[in-house]
Parts: sequence; structure tokens; C-alpha cells
Amino acid sequence: MSNKAVINATLRHQYLNDLQREQFDVLVIGAGITGCGVARDCAMRGLKVALVDSRDIGAATSSRSSKLIHGGLRYMAQGQMNVVKEAANERRIIRKLAPHLSLNNPMVVLARRKSSLTGLRAGLKIYEKLASVAKEEKHFTWGTDELSANEPSVKMDGLIGAAVFTEYQTEDSRLTLANARSSVAHGATVVTYAAVEKILIENGKATGAVIRNNLTDSDEIFNVKAKVVVNAAGSWVDAVRKMETP
Repeated sequence: MSNKAVINATLRHQYLNDLQREQFDVLVIGAGITGCGVARDCAMRGLKVALVDSRDIGAATSSRSSKLIHGGLRYMAQGQMNVVKEAANERRIIRKLAPHLSLNNPMVVLARRKSSLTGLRAGLKIYEKLASVAKEEKHFTWGTDELSANEPSVKMDGLIGAAVFTEYQTEDSRLTLANARSSVAHGATVVTYAAVEKILIENGKATGAVIRNNLTDSDEIFNVKAKVVVNAAGSWVDAVRKMETP
């Protein structure tokens, strides 16, 4: 286990052999934040996990996000209160486990009418109740003088003030890598530049995948066997899905 404490390129040949030799409980396809999170969660539960990606960890969407860990505020307008609670809880966990990757970042929402500011404050109060927001992170308001002093680049014409609430800022690719490293520390086998060519099917059920080593010119192809295959390919989720049901 100790030689898997980090994702080590010098041990890549060993990891590729592990993929071919071992029977995994879970094969996760896609090393974005979702795939790395799934791999970490499964590994921490004692499952034997393999995680593969055709490119690098966090190479696509998970390195091109808004750099914010949203607490679910945007889902309130859609009436998805359970999603609000879940997102806020997940954000709170990240804050506890990785405070260096979830920094407080104030968001300023401008208001031109008193009714708009009142409505915004009411919505934020409901959100803070649902999300169990800490007292020191609850929203507050600025009048025009405070707004002008704190945000001097804002054009003040027609503004009556602003509401300020807290989001968490992160370095998305760094957070993704931290999840991948944690999954490896808990026993997962993580191999990048290992592209899925085909989903293996037995008796109508996915039982693994055909993998191509993208870092060699030899077109090295091998099978990975697993009891469950998780498609976490992000933007390519349908391309992977079609390998199972053309």
C-alpha cells in the first residue's frame, strides 16, 4: 500500500499491470472532480477501485470552472430545497477538510430599488437557514457610501446599495488532484492517459473495459475487469455510454 501513497509516474508500469491483473469492485471512467470524488468515496469504504482517464486529472471541465464552490443558492429559485441543503452540506464538509482549498470570497449584488434589496435579503435569510450558514458568514448590506468606498470601480448612478454574501473560492484542478491523491492513499489504482476503447459486457451487464495506453506508440491495449463500471466522463459521458449500448 505504501508505494501507492502518491500518484507516481515512475510506477506507471506497475499500475498498468495492476489494472490488468486484479479484479476490481469499481472501475471509474473519468478523472474530473466527480470521478475522483467517487473513487475516493468508494476506496474509503474499503472497495477495490480503479480510476482511469484518457488524459490527465482535471484536464477538462474540472480545470475550467468558475473557481467557486457554490453552496446551492442558485437552486432556490427553482424550488429545489433539498438540493440547496445537499450542496451547502457538501460545501461545509470541504471547508472543514480542506480550508486551504475553500477560501471565503465575498459576492456583491447591486440593487437599484429598495424592493429588490429587500427581496434579496429575504431570499438570503431563507438560504442561510436552510444551509446552516455560520454567523460570521451571513450576509450583510452596504449603503451607497459603503459600496462606493469598498468597490470604487462601480458606477453609482441609480444604485441604492448592495447585498454581500459569502461563497467559497477554490483552485478547481488542485481540489480535483487532492481527491485523486486521497483515493490512492486509501488503496485506489489511478492511471491517467489510459483511454477506454470499449465497455466489456457479459450477460447484459458491464463487467469492465478495454483500455488503451496513450503514453506509448505500441498501441498497448488490455482489459480491466470490475463488478461495477461508473461513467463519470463529464462532457464525454454519452460517448462512453454508447460503448455499452450502441
